[in-house]
Amino acid sequence: MEQSSEAIRGLGSGEENIDRYCQGGLHPVCLHDTFKNGRYEVVHKLGWGRSSTIWLATDLKRDAFVALKIFTASSSANLSAAREVAMLKSFQNRWYILAPKFYKAFVHKGPNGSHICLITDFAGPSLQHLITKYRDRDYRLPLDVILRLSRQLIVATMNLHEAGIAHGNLSATKVVFRAPQLSNRKAILDIIGMPETKETFKPDGSPPGPHLPSQLVATARWRSWNDEFNEIISFLDFGASFKFAVVPGTLKNPCSLRVPEMVFAGETD
Repeated sequence: MEQSSEAIRGLGSGEENIDRYCQGGLHPVCLHDTFKNGRYEVVHKLGWGRSSTIWLATDLKRDAFVALKIFTASSSANLSAAREVAMLKSFQNRWYILAPKFYKAFVHKGPNGSHICLITDFAGPSLQHLITKYRDRDYRLPLDVILRLSRQLIVATMNLHEAGIAHGNLSATKVVFRAPQLSNRKAILDIIGMPETKETFKPDGSPPGPHLPSQLVATARWRSWNDEFNEIISFLDFGASFKFAVVPGTLKNPCSLRVPEMVFAGETD
């Protein structure tokens, strides 16, 4: 049976498309799956994007929580994943504050191909989450918080540019709060909630094929996050980043966030 004819009991909107679990696509992940010879155990899902899924995992060797980013097999085969690995490694000394601490990269082979995996520090919610939370509650961020976050964004971007690097796809979803105080399982799950899962199945009710996970996991909701007044920010997702000496012909930013020369001339300056 073809993958497109397989069905799922949905978790609602806001999750990855089930059709992306295919040859060359996303790696099927379930809670308690382990990676790198059993060292990293999946605890929750932190997010997903065009080229990857991101998971909260336990580093069983260090007894610590980390973020596990798993690229699609196709992204692992092109320069996107390798570029992000190289950028994260380059930040670990002088520019470590720009991104969560990088620990390890490795390749995991699965039914949909070979996937580059990154292990970094576990970070808090995105700036977009904060904006949406306040907007949905019809609240406004205090002016001092807006000014502090704006200053951090400007300084972080300046530091990145001083290193001769452009992010290439910066948006509020790629800016996250650091969360060093979330160091134990209870504290984390109190804030992000227990994982919500739904089984996948074929139309006849039989188990899914090898390309699909046996369950889909809902993204962490960050229901109780209240530390935006104290935390500092860092950037995520450097797969589209580039050095100033090698400027790409196009950028991946959405139209609403593109620089004027891209909007009017279709090229970077």
